[in-house]
Amino acid sequence: GRAQGGDLFKAERGSQHEVGIKATLLPGLEATAALFEIRKRNVLTGDPANPTLSITNGEQRSRGAEFSLAGRLSPTLKLTANASSMDAKVTRDTDPAQLNQQLVGVARRSGNAWALWNPAPGWDLGLGAVHVGAREAAQPGLAYFKLPAYTRLDALLATRLSGWR
Repeated sequence: GRAQGGDLFKAERGSQHEVGIKATLLPGLEATAALFEIRKRNVLTGDPANPTLSITNGEQRSRGAEFSLAGRLSPTLKLTANASSMDAKVTRDTDPAQLNQQLVGVARRSGNAWALWNPAPGWDLGLGAVHVGAREAAQPGLAYFKLPAYTRLDALLATRLSGWR
């Protein structure tokens, strides 16, 4: 995009730091954990002189932790689970009211779990759940509002057919 007067916006820049660990807890059962920080600069933000335009003056920071567990508990049963916690905030903006606010669309907590069972050759049954925590939202021209947390359940029935192209 272009700024007022036809100038190009400054490119968004970022940096990421992450440290993690992976461990085999039992035969067939692995766990991973990670801590991270992501910083973005030159994020498009509203122009205080003209709210219908944007300028590159924003800065954002996301810090968080992720944990995963995956394993085959038996020859026919596989489980996976993931959880994350994130503190994602605006650290610079032309609107001082936005400072230290949670980033729009980013939940502080989320997670999922999935179980896959192979009861007979060629057949799979699965059951899973996804949880997304409450998060900030915005609509152009309207005030910010909060989207509620939700949990979704998923189910799967699959078969493998031979001879298909």
